[in-house]
Amino acid sequence: MEVLPLQLEDLSDDVLLYIFGFLSLPDVVKARGICKRWAEITFESTLWRNMVLSCSDQQQQVPIMH
Repeated sequence: MEVLPLQLEDLSDDVLLYIFGFLSLPDVVKARGICKRWAEITFESTLWRNMVLSCSDQQQQVPIMH
């Protein structure tokens, strides 16, 4: 029995959404341009909610210099 390699197209939307959650904002915007399916997934509200929370956490950790 031959095992075929896994393709990105084989991954579920949920798995891709999970992977996209590790990308930076510029990378998510770039991923949106790859194909229609990825564009639809990158518009998922949970991705952006997590992105906003992540950005706000990073801002709190950055020391402010005067």
